[in-house]
Amino acid sequence: MSQYQNAGQNHYIKIDDKSFKRVEQFEYLGAALMYQNSIQDEIKSRLKLRIACYHSVQNFWSSSLLSKNIKIQI
Repeated sequence: MSQYQNAGQNHYIKIDDKSFKRVEQFEYLGAALMYQNSIQDEIKSRLKLRIACYHSVQNFWSSSLLSKNIKIQI
């Protein structure tokens, strides 16, 4: 459904005896899915996670407690 169709109304999907409410976005297997099929927000989210991961291990790579050979093996 496009974002302009029936604006302001709640929409439900019915499968067998179960009803599911339409939502703006949800997360499935770590990926944010939007009803507009917009990928820009997902890309931004993944970039933020990668930057956070890089900064969390930056001290590890610059540490002198581990030898160069161990870092290469890792």
